[in-house]
Amino acid sequence: MTNATPAYDGGAIVNQCREAARTRLSAQLPSLLTSIANRLNKESQSSQDREERDQYAHAAQRLRGGQDGFVEAFQKELVARIDTATQVLQSGRLGNGDDEDLSMLKTNLLENQVAVNKLAVQLKQAAGAELAQFSGRIAAAFSRGVLDDGDNPVGPMAIAFAVYAGVDALDLKSRAARAIRPDFEKQFVAPVC
Repeated sequence: MTNATPAYDGGAIVNQCREAARTRLSAQLPSLLTSIANRLNKESQSSQDREERDQYAHAAQRLRGGQDGFVEAFQKELVARIDTATQVLQSGRLGNGDDEDLSMLKTNLLENQVAVNKLAVQLKQAAGAELAQFSGRIAAAFSRGVLDDGDNPVGPMAIAFAVYAGVDALDLKSRAARAIRPDFEKQFVAPVC
């Protein structure tokens, strides 16, 4: 009789975490989007600039009417990012970023990349201890000594990319898209942590 340690299915553990994150975060989104829409509506009424007023009013309308599309894009991106990161983790290839992230920089979407990184950093700062414990558990499930937060499939980068996939689905004008970023950075971090 051998005393072999039980083999953990890291992929199954991540799948359970993915579904828990997808469900929990998706449930928070409609009220968050409504709150942001209400703020933008007030901004549109007080703005002296006609273009800004129109963009904010349009964004408020899109936030209210596009909630289903936002949530769907969020869920699709979250699942895709987590699944891809899990495959990379299972293959043993770990690294900082992927070709898609680099192509974003090449196609002048640097501002969006900065927004994604900023949200991910804020998520990490708000839940640093929990994230460190979680990364440790994922590392153990995949028989790794240490797992950097960036390599954690259900880490802040996957969540941040998913949020901005939802924003992209709203098809907002540039000024309005910039105006809602601070709302996501402030209001989205609390429900996640």
